[in-house]
Amino acid sequence: MSLITFEQVRYKKVLHDLSFSVPHAGIIGLIGANGSGKSTLLHLAAGLIRPAQGRICMNGEPVGRQTREKVAFSPEREWLYPFFSVRQSLQLAAQLHPDFQPEKAEALTSRFKLEADKEVRHLSKGNRARLQAILTLSRSAPLLIMDEPLSGLDPVTREHLLDMMAEHTELEKQSIIVSTHEVAEIELYLDHLLFMQDGRMLVTANVEDLRETKGMSVLDVMREALL
Repeated sequence: MSLITFEQVRYKKVLHDLSFSVPHAGIIGLIGANGSGKSTLLHLAAGLIRPAQGRICMNGEPVGRQTREKVAFSPEREWLYPFFSVRQSLQLAAQLHPDFQPEKAEALTSRFKLEADKEVRHLSKGNRARLQAILTLSRSAPLLIMDEPLSGLDPVTREHLLDMMAEHTELEKQSIIVSTHEVAEIELYLDHLLFMQDGRMLVTANVEDLRETKGMSVLDVMREALL
């Protein structure tokens, strides 16, 4: 079953005739080089911008303002309030989003040793990334979107974020799309692959099927698609 479908979607000169679907559950890796159109695709899926042509639906409903609360979107740029404490950041998320789960968020901040009264501006880059991930993953929205969450982070923080996604998302009923170019690190966590190049979707595939039926890794498939 598909959660999101794109049908012949174009956007300016960035995306060209995209037709694909996003599964109803699991971790989906949106892989592609910088400038391939990943961020634009994610903004379209979240209903934050409209396509120039084509149709995007979530569970059969056109994506737009009416579907935005069904999406938890974490953009590539840092979006935390620097003078808020960790606790205030969680409280704000609970006020803004009815599907936010405060108990889950508090458990995760405790697990990753984020001090509740510490202001965001005094957190390390890694802990700010952890807090952003916690705020996103603590929502029960059917679609979670994280745009380049691993970018610029040290290996330990990247591993923490990937483990958090795998362990603390309700993968039976939630889809999480993660855009990245860190293929080697994310492959073991993926259920589904979307591979883009120059605004076009080159590969959509179930990762387990790739391994079992073709004996191929995600990197193998990407290399083959570019030949």
